[in-house]
Amino acid sequence: MSLENITLDELGSKTLPQLKEIAKELGIKSISKYKKNELIELINENNKNNAKEEKK
Repeated sequence: MSLENITLDELGSKTLPQLKEIAKELGIKSISKYKKNELIELINENNKNNAKEEKK
């Protein structure tokens, strides 16, 4: 699955360990302190920011 096109629904269906792995791939720091919903938000924000950077 491409991380650029992942939806909130897809993120919500992932387990916490899967979300931590995605966050690690994206370079998000201190992932162990976040709850599932917080990780979903961080991953989603990271994807939005990456999409904006690629359009420039």
